[in-house]
Amino acid sequence: MSDKSYPYNLLEDCGINTENQILPEDIEGTIYYLLYARTKKVLSKRNADIVIAYYQGKPQTEIAHEFGITRQRVLAVLNQTIQYLSKPENKELLVNGIREYAEGSRK
Repeated sequence: MSDKSYPYNLLEDCGINTENQILPEDIEGTIYYLLYARTKKVLSKRNADIVIAYYQGKPQTEIAHEFGITRQRVLAVLNQTIQYLSKPENKELLVNGIREYAEGSRK
C-alpha cells in the first residue's frame, strides 16, 4: 500500500500516478460505484467493505478479526480488487470520474 492517505493510496495501488494527475471531484463516489454497483459479481458487499476498511487505514489483522476470515483471505480480497480496478476501463473511470462517464453516456 502507498504511504498516501485514502483514496490516493488505492489509486496508486491501481497504477494511477496521483502526483501528476488531477483527480475528479467525485473520486470517492466513483470508487464506491466501481466497488459496490458496477462489479457484476466480481466483489461482494463484504469484500468491498474489506477494501474500503483497509485503504482507510485499518490493519489487515483487525479486518480479518472483524470479518471472521484469515489475514491471507484479506490479502487475497485486496489483490483481487486491485486487479479488477486496474483494468483499463476501470482505471479510465477512476481518472475521469463517474460524473463525466454519466454525462458522456447521455450524449
